[in-house]
Amino acid sequence: MASLLRRVKARVALASSRKTLHPLEGAHAAVRRGRSLDFDDLRHYEPGDEVRDIDWRATARQGQLLVKQYVATRRYSLALAVDTSPRMSALAADGTPKRDLAVLAAGVLGFLSLRNGDEVRAFCGEGERIRRTPAGGSEGRLEQLLRTIDRSVAGPAATRAELLAAVARDSNRRLILVIIGDESPLLPEEIRQLRRLRARHEVLWFTICEEPLLDHAPRSRPRVDIDSGWEIPEFLASDPALLAELEHHDRDERERRTAAFAELGIDHRDLHTDAEVVPVLLDVLERRRRARR
Repeated sequence: MASLLRRVKARVALASSRKTLHPLEGAHAAVRRGRSLDFDDLRHYEPGDEVRDIDWRATARQGQLLVKQYVATRRYSLALAVDTSPRMSALAADGTPKRDLAVLAAGVLGFLSLRNGDEVRAFCGEGERIRRTPAGGSEGRLEQLLRTIDRSVAGPAATRAELLAAVARDSNRRLILVIIGDESPLLPEEIRQLRRLRARHEVLWFTICEEPLLDHAPRSRPRVDIDSGWEIPEFLASDPALLAELEHHDRDERERRTAAFAELGIDHRDLHTDAEVVPVLLDVLERRRRARR
């Protein structure tokens, strides 16, 4: 099998020349100043120590000023939660399998993080269970991660709510969490899990959109409903009333999805074609970088 990461690196090289652009840039400002959130030990207060680091309970017990000492954090952690449900085996608007767009998006974000010495891990459905890849900072580990995602998009899969719940259970430290999913409406349980995740982590969501079920564009392949497997007769594509109804429904779903993510405070973008994946991701990361200056 050809290297998935090699394809990703070629696409990134064509689209960006920024050496520092990556998903975690600007995040965790306290860590960037050299002070991590990982407690190590107590030590005696010294002139110049910050008052906020004083452990007042330990000070009261010992009768002398004690401050908390922290372990320096050298790496950030990016977690990719990728929807591998059967709907991700559908086609995007340009005829590319949605799975390929998901792998490309995960690869771009992972590669940009590795380039800056950060760790990457992933969660995805594999059958009825959630597959968790170990965090790693090497290209070999990222290649394995991408292959895991690529082969998991098939057959029955854990629900998206189960995927989000697994991330919440396994994430003991603050993360940049990037969720790559399909257009299915957010269910109440998914919204509950997202609120839980958003309270602890920085969350981004990229929706992989599939080709319209019906449109005026000529097709060289059958139109198939991914849920039922039903091949749609071509004459339905020429029914103006049906096309208008479907367009109205799709527009309403997009608006509801956008409103839901706005209410949750989650950055969100749609991805429609293979060609736009890398530019859209780089644009989102650049906007985040500028917003944090």
